[in-house]
Amino acid sequence: MMNRLFGTLRTGGLAMVLATAAAVASQAQTAAPDVPAGEVTRMEAIEFPVLTSVATDEEVAADLVAQGYQNIVVVRTPDALVVAAERGGVPTEMVFSPVDGTLIMIDGVAPMGAPPAGSAVSD
Repeated sequence: MMNRLFGTLRTGGLAMVLATAAAVASQAQTAAPDVPAGEVTRMEAIEFPVLTSVATDEEVAADLVAQGYQNIVVVRTPDALVVAAERGGVPTEMVFSPVDGTLIMIDGVAPMGAPPAGSAVSD
């Protein structure tokens, strides 16, 4: 009889733990955000890196350091200026135009308003 009593208590305790876990998960999914009615939340503006000069790798690095980047590696190709750097501990890969320093791509995505890759004006 004692074994049956302990078995019932153990099963009841397990059921209570599962019910509590399910209630907490349900509450987390249905909880309303702390935004007043009628107010819209907005993302902060993304600040894209800007280069003022692409003449030397040192000038590129100096521009990016001034914007909070560190661990900067610059690789030049005939068609692009590829820069790997970190800002706030987050690694970022940027591709700039080697002619005027325009940002072409950041982390594999073209920024809005940038000309599509391969649409550079030729001589």
